[in-house]
Amino acid sequence: MKLKGILNILTSFAIASLVFACSNVDEDNRFIEIEDPVTPQDSTGIIVTKNVLIEDYTGQMCQNCPLASDVIKNLHEIYNDSTLIPVAIYSGKPGMCIPVGKKGSLTTNEGQEYFEKWGLSDQPIGLVNRKDGPLEKSKWPAKVLEFSREEAPLAMDVKSVLSEDGKTINVHVVVNPIKSVSGKLQLWILEDNIVGIQKMPDGKPKKDYLHNHVFRASVNGTWGEDMQFTEKNTFEKDYVVNVQDDWKGKDIHIVAFVYNDNEGVLQVVRSF
Repeated sequence: MKLKGILNILTSFAIASLVFACSNVDEDNRFIEIEDPVTPQDSTGIIVTKNVLIEDYTGQMCQNCPLASDVIKNLHEIYNDSTLIPVAIYSGKPGMCIPVGKKGSLTTNEGQEYFEKWGLSDQPIGLVNRKDGPLEKSKWPAKVLEFSREEAPLAMDVKSVLSEDGKTINVHVVVNPIKSVSGKLQLWILEDNIVGIQKMPDGKPKKDYLHNHVFRASVNGTWGEDMQFTEKNTFEKDYVVNVQDDWKGKDIHIVAFVYNDNEGVLQVVRSF
């Protein structure tokens, strides 16, 4: 990763936010001085890099929301798909989203519950590893860099296999704690390559906009399952996902993460 490239991208985000953001950005936040990232290790030399979850709260009728998607696309030029894991959660107030059940809607009841839980109002807005509260898109790059340098207390892996008939997905999750932690294990269903309507920054609707990493549903409850992970004791669990009629099974991925209220997201992974 080149420092000059990161600084250029951060500067571009800051300048763009002056034009497009839903609210103003403080002058002190427009340019951020950063150092090259360091890969953390524990005392045994095991690499424990922490991945970063961006919960992008967005709406199909939100004309500035595609700009947040552009921020994520630019971040993917720096970070690989394993390190940076975005989830587009379609939700919001009337006028910003297409209501659940309406034709072409990507809004979900669970997404609405998350939107209300975090006390969100304007969009686009996001949570980065569920730390430091809701953040405007201009602040995502610096937070991704910061959190990706933190030491992770556990390693994770998730695999998903679509059945031959395309009706179910078998999911296998493995958690290897480096130290004992407590929290919730959450699994989400994502879908890529969804073509649908989206209001664009010029205010005009685009009927064939490509929506990616779209939150479809939770696998194990809205808020996940309470877990206690014990140091060096591997945890494994299997799940079965029923593929809904309006999903394309080949474009479905699973995001698995462990979080708690005090530390936010401890680790996150995605199936490919």
